[in-house]
Amino acid sequence: MSTGFIVTINNQMVYECNDTRQPARLRRHLDEIDNKLSQGIQLGDSWVDTPNDLQKQQYTAMILIDSLDKNKEDLVNIMSVYLCKRYPALKEIRASRTDDQFTFTLIE
Repeated sequence: MSTGFIVTINNQMVYECNDTRQPARLRRHLDEIDNKLSQGIQLGDSWVDTPNDLQKQQYTAMILIDSLDKNKEDLVNIMSVYLCKRYPALKEIRASRTDDQFTFTLIE
C-alpha cells in the first residue's frame, strides 16, 4: 500500500506527495532531520525543548507550506519525503492563507 498526502491552500490542491523508494543516503538525511528536530523547535511564539511527534509533524508541515509559497523546491522535496516516511497516516495538509499568514490542519 503506498502512502502519500496532498497540500491544499484555500481549498486548491497545490502539491501532491507520493511515497517513493528511499535510498540509504536519503534515510541518513531523514535521520539527521529527526536529530535536529529533537534538539528543539519554534512553534508559533513558543520554544519547545523536546518536541513530541505531533509537534515535529506540525513544524515540518509549516516548513513545507512556507517552502511551497517561496518556491524552494529542494526544501519542498525533503520536507514532503520526511512527512511521507515518518507520518504515513497523513493524508492532507489543509492550509488557509490570510494576508501573509498561514494556518493549517493535518488530516489523517
